[in-house]
Amino acid sequence: MASEDRSTRLNTAYSLLDAYGSLSPDAILSHLDESCTHQALPESLGMPPRSKEEFRGHAQGITSIFTTFAMIPQNVYEDEDNNAVVIHAKMDGQLNKPGMGQWKNECIMLLRFTEDGSKITQIREFVDSAKAMEMRNKVKPKNFDSHGGSLFSTVGWVVSTTVPVALAGAAVLFFTGRRDLLRLR
Repeated sequence: MASEDRSTRLNTAYSLLDAYGSLSPDAILSHLDESCTHQALPESLGMPPRSKEEFRGHAQGITSIFTTFAMIPQNVYEDEDNNAVVIHAKMDGQLNKPGMGQWKNECIMLLRFTEDGSKITQIREFVDSAKAMEMRNKVKPKNFDSHGGSLFSTVGWVVSTTVPVALAGAAVLFFTGRRDLLRLR
């Protein structure tokens, strides 16, 4: 949902969220620069960063288990000086496996952009290990345990976080080190 009132980087961030709802890996990856990396956080989970192509394989597995999916932004923070955006979003999807029903979750995404703001160069995403286990045990999407074979190695964007809204502000500080950027967009 592009808006003339927003920066290019914010329009790119909102377009990425909309692309998740398409359940099309190509639509999702169209917003990523070729150099883009994705990493699930915190680092203590031991989830290595994924290249754009590794993320494509993961996204194909995850999108294949839903009939509908939406990323609904709750808070969006823009850091103009560091060309970054922090998003707290709720997730709502319908699983296509019989009897599995609805999947609800939340995530915090830290995004960095190309100089012009039109493509994303880095996604760092806080994930909830309990939700990752639940996803793995209930529906185990294709490529869920790829990239090193550990349970948490490719958890990904759908199995993200139960993180308090306050963490979005903390993420801005962590990501940029600047308190003056804590303004809601």
